Amino acid sequence: MKVLQLDYSLYRRDLFNKLMGLSILIGILLGFALFFSQKKIDVQLEKYSAKQHQIRIEKKTNTKENLSISAAEMQAIDVQKALNTPWSQLFGALEHVQSLSLGVRLISILPNPKKSELILVGQAEDHAVLTQYIKALQTHKQFTDVMLVNQKQFDEAEKPRLSFTALAKWKQ
Repeated sequence: MKVLQLDYSLYRRDLFNKLMGLSILIGILLGFALFFSQKKIDVQLEKYSAKQHQIRIEKKTNTKENLSISAAEMQAIDVQKALNTPWSQLFGALEHVQSLSLGVRLISILPNPKKSELILVGQAEDHAVLTQYIKALQTHKQFTDVMLVNQKQFDEAEKPRLSFTALAKWKQ
């Protein structure tokens, strides 16, 4: 019997040449893609830079008219913030926390829409009830940065009461 020897060298060489050509073509296409994407990014950066330069020029050339307009705009923004404040959600959250702490009575609620904060003034039966109320405010999802600002104990004939002030910020 004769051993059959097959020669695949031409096939391998041909396959190698095709793969090499294909990889060169892919490399060229990737190079073009990177080149054009870099051009696009450069154009966007130039537009952004020109826009920033224009903004800087406008800030430098403020006149008295521009300042009065900006003050009026700021006042309009403040009014819009006050009107867009979710009052019903805030009062609902305060009522919910109030229902958890029955020994607390709020005397006044002073909202500040600019800073998104409330100043709560009230009275509590004792320290435990006051602590429970402050913790309930802190754990409620509507409020953040709740802190007791001050407290004072009043000795009344029937029952001593605590007067307190608390500060809380609300989430927008």
